[in-house]
Amino acid sequence: MELVLRGVNATGRIPESFGHLTSLSTLDLFSCNLLGSIPKPLLNLTNIEVLDLAYNHLKGPISDLFRFGKLRWLSLRNNNFGG
Repeated sequence: MELVLRGVNATGRIPESFGHLTSLSTLDLFSCNLLGSIPKPLLNLTNIEVLDLAYNHLKGPISDLFRFGKLRWLSLRNNNFGG
């Protein structure tokens, strides 16, 4: 299952409810004007293979993202991540 919201001007934070979509294989939030940190419930997406969060205003640590065992594409460019 895929959720592609590429270029949607969502303005705000990534909804924690996305963490309930555990069958997602693709989450594409490229250039959605999102801000804040990646919500902890997003770590429930254990089937995620493609995660694109590039060109937003996200910040905070990214070390938890590397626990996704099926991840084959990760794009975080043009944000303010650390760690």
